[in-house]
Amino acid sequence: YQRRVRGTTNEGWKPTQEWFDSWHSKLPIKTITQLLQYLVPKISQLISGSAADGSEILEFLSKTTLVGVLPVPHRIIVRKYQENVPTLIWFTTYLWGVIYVRSSSPPLFYGTDIRLFVVAES
Repeated sequence: YQRRVRGTTNEGWKPTQEWFDSWHSKLPIKTITQLLQYLVPKISQLISGSAADGSEILEFLSKTTLVGVLPVPHRIIVRKYQENVPTLIWFTTYLWGVIYVRSSSPPLFYGTDIRLFVVAES
């Protein structure tokens, strides 16, 4: 079985530094990199200094603060709800859907994990 990618097989494709640099610079990994640059030397020192087991490392991580190490998070912007036609239609449809599902006899989807609507909270 060979998978074709743009007319070539996977056996003939080799990653290059140019290819790696083209997508690597676009990854949002600055925070993770800063975290690792701070923690890896400390954990390496903890491991090499003694026969540290997992519980000692977990204790170290639970007591370590990252205040001042990681960048300050962006300000949270609170926006008030502004009524418009699409959201009004969505809320009305959602409300009537909930009323219908909850008031049907026997209740539809009662005792199951099926959900007709999902409200995403951010």
